[in-house]
Amino acid sequence: MSDDAPSRLHHPDPDPELAVATGQDAAVEAPPPPPPAHDPGGSECRFCEMTRQHQPQCARRLPKRIILVRHGESQGNLDMSAYTTTPDYRIPLTALGAEQARAAGQRIRDVVAGSGNWKVYFYVSPYARTRATLREIGRAFPRDRVIGAREECRVREQDFGNFQVEERMRAVKETRQRFGRFFFRFPEGESAADVFDRVASTIIRSEPSRFSPSSPSSLLLPTPLFIDTPINEPMRLRRLP
Repeated sequence: MSDDAPSRLHHPDPDPELAVATGQDAAVEAPPPPPPAHDPGGSECRFCEMTRQHQPQCARRLPKRIILVRHGESQGNLDMSAYTTTPDYRIPLTALGAEQARAAGQRIRDVVAGSGNWKVYFYVSPYARTRATLREIGRAFPRDRVIGAREECRVREQDFGNFQVEERMRAVKETRQRFGRFFFRFPEGESAADVFDRVASTIIRSEPSRFSPSSPSSLLLPTPLFIDTPINEPMRLRRLP
């Protein structure tokens, strides 16, 4: 993980000592109090601030946790030359990758099932390997525990270009090391900063109406990229045990 990327989603804890003097002994009227601090339990949450929608109730509708899941082993992980003949979005899981995804589903269910009234909602990219990962993960969850699932193109893998010629990609990645991994943009593709922007906006703008205040909910994103990029650190994420 890297500390290079700026933190965009960190929500500071409210200051319990924050107060305004009343000025009871003053001859003039005390100045108006400053606007209230952003309080995740009541006033205005980060979602409201970013979308300019002042809906105090939405802070109580955000999911309890967001879980990012890397896809299982893919054919491209075994053989990089696969990217020279197969479009990135069509690269499939291997048999081992499917087993890994099923095991991940069981582990995730163990994590989120601590509450008796828990539910989950899935976001998945349109890539073949992430869709296959979600199918295997989903086997661990009863239908009545799944709020829904949505295919979302903005949480897809970083775009490294079109068909990837091995010799050219080696040279490009050497240049990336000199330039800086986060801001280097691949020819015909994206930088990690580009991915940060589109993914962060997706998570921030996840509709709070999907989540019930009475049911602790988890938002799961089976996606290839996050575990290996600086997006990890700004979102204050941790690995599951």
